[in-house]
Amino acid sequence: MFVTMINIFEQLLFTVTLYFMAPLHKKHVFLFSAARFIISFLLISCINLISVSESILTILFILIDYIYLLSISYLSRGNALMYAILPTAVIAVTNTIIDITVMMFIFPGQPFDMILEKYGIPFDIIVQLIHAASFWFIIRYIRRNTFRIPEKEWFLEAALVGLCIAIAVCFQNVYLGYETGQYYLYLGIYCVALLIILMLILFKVQYTHIIQEEKKNLEVAILQNQMNSNEKILQAREELNHMRHDMKHFMKLLKNGQYSGPDSEEIRKTIASYEYLSNSPMPIQTTNHALNYILNLKQEEAFNNSISFICSMNLSSEIIMEDSDLYLLLSNLIDNAITHIGIEKKIRIIIRDVLDTIMIQVRNSVDGTVISKDGTFLYMDRSEEHGYGLTTIKLLTDKYDGEFIIEQDGQEAVCSVFIPQKQQAPQQD
Repeated sequence: MFVTMINIFEQLLFTVTLYFMAPLHKKHVFLFSAARFIISFLLISCINLISVSESILTILFILIDYIYLLSISYLSRGNALMYAILPTAVIAVTNTIIDITVMMFIFPGQPFDMILEKYGIPFDIIVQLIHAASFWFIIRYIRRNTFRIPEKEWFLEAALVGLCIAIAVCFQNVYLGYETGQYYLYLGIYCVALLIILMLILFKVQYTHIIQEEKKNLEVAILQNQMNSNEKILQAREELNHMRHDMKHFMKLLKNGQYSGPDSEEIRKTIASYEYLSNSPMPIQTTNHALNYILNLKQEEAFNNSISFICSMNLSSEIIMEDSDLYLLLSNLIDNAITHIGIEKKIRIIIRDVLDTIMIQVRNSVDGTVISKDGTFLYMDRSEEHGYGLTTIKLLTDKYDGEFIIEQDGQEAVCSVFIPQKQQAPQQD
C-alpha cells in the first residue's frame, strides 16, 4: 500500500512539474495530463512486478514525458526534450547524493539494503519531499526566465543532461555493490569522456552564437548611428539656414540704421546661434558605415572631454575587414590616444591608401617623451584594460597579416596600423 502511495505521489509530482514548466498550453491540456499520469502510474506499477533494466525504464519515461510536453505546449522539439529529461535528471542526481550521504555519514559501514529494510518508509518520505522541493525551484527558475536558445543547443544540452543521468546511474550501481558494478564503472568513465566532448562542442556553439549576436548588435548600432547622423546633418542645415536668415535681418538693421548695440536681443540670438553651430561637431560621413559609427562615437567622447578631434580620410577602396574587427581596432586605437593625451588635447586620425595597403593612423599630442626607441610606451595606464587594448590591436593586425607600429614624432604619439588589401579573384561570367 505504501509503495502504491509513493508511486501515485511521484507520478503526480512529475505531471504537475512538466505542466508548469511549459509556458503556454494547448487545448485539452488537463485531458493529456490525466492520460500522462494514468499511463505512467500503470507502467511503474506493472514494472514493479517484473524485472526491467533501469536504463530502459528511464528512456521509456523520458519518451512519455517528451510526447506529453509536445501535446500540451508550443515548445520546440529540442526545448521539449530538454524539459522532459530535466526532472529525471534531478531525481537521478539527488538520489545518488542522498544514498551516498546516508551510507557514508549517517549509517557508515552498513549495506544499503539493510538500511532500507529498517528505515524504508521515513527514507522514502524524505526523498520525495526533497524531490518536490527541487522541482519547485526548477519551476520557479524556468518561469522567471526567458530562454532564447537555438534549437541545436537545446538538443546538445539535453544530451549533456542525459549523460549526467547515465553517470549518476552508473555511480549508484557501483556504490550499492551490485555484481555488475565493474561494468557500470567502465560505462561511467566512457560517459564522463563523452560528457566532456559534448561540453566542448556546446561551448564552441555558444561562443559562435555570442559572436553572431554581437555582430547583430553592432549592425543595429551602426544603423542607428547612421540615422542619428542624418538627423544631425538635417538639423545643422536647418540651423545654418536659420542663422543665414538672422544674418540677413542683422544686415538689414545695419543698413536701415536700426542697430542698437551688442545688447540687442537680435544680436545676442545671432551670436548664440553662431557659437553653438561652430562648436558642435558635425557628423562624419563616409561610405563605410562601421567607420562612421566608431568615428562619430569617439568624436562625441572627445568633444565631451574638450579634445580636438580631426579626421582625414582618402580611400579609393573598401577596407577589407569585418565590421566588428574594424570597430575593435579603431576603438582601441582612439582609446589609447585619449589615455595618453597631452596638454594640447589634440587627436588626429588619418585613414588612406598606401600602395596596396590601408593605413589607419591615430596621432595624439603628448607631454615629453612617452615612447621608447623600441616602440613601447614608457608608462602605462594602471588599468588592465589599457594593456589589453594594445594586445587587441596587435591580435587584430596579425589576423589580417598587417603591421602595427608605435612611434613618437616630436610632441605626438603615433600608432599606425597597415592592413594589406588582398586582391579579389575576378568573378567568372
